[in-house]
Amino acid sequence: MNTAIFTKYLGLFLTFSKIGLFSFGGGNGIIEIIRYNTVDMKGWVTLQEFNLITGVSIALPGLNALNISCIIGYKVAGIVGAIISMLALVLPSLIVVVTFYELMLDFMSSQALKSFETIMQYAVIVLVAKFIYTTSSNLIYQDNISFILTILSIAFFIALTIFKLDTLLCLIIFITVASFANRL
Repeated sequence: MNTAIFTKYLGLFLTFSKIGLFSFGGGNGIIEIIRYNTVDMKGWVTLQEFNLITGVSIALPGLNALNISCIIGYKVAGIVGAIISMLALVLPSLIVVVTFYELMLDFMSSQALKSFETIMQYAVIVLVAKFIYTTSSNLIYQDNISFILTILSIAFFIALTIFKLDTLLCLIIFITVASFANRL
């Protein structure tokens, strides 16, 4: 095997297995950790590419973090890189969950575990907020459509959280209005 391609595979495996092992909260909380590692640390993708990859990943079925790891792995090292990235992201948590399942059942009622869970929930909130800040600060000032989409996103958030409107209905309205605004 070519040394350069092996180095890419190994880099993908080590990076995504580290992310998978040390990322609590999953889902959107892990996206900021993936961004930091793949954009800031490794330079595999630019911030603009990462934002596009994230948008595409959210639109696809499946787990966002897994979709993102797959696309970045593919960009770095083709189909094998995509497979390595996805397996590396999932493998550590799979091992931990299977290994410690019985142990966790014994300690479910412990105050230390409850405190740890609360701390991790706040940590995930910070990671999601950082991701939102990083993504939005890059998008807001690009052009008029970005400004319109920012206002629309705030309205979407208010409709979902304050008025508790149906998510699917809000999404359809958001996409329709955003599509119309994009044509202006």
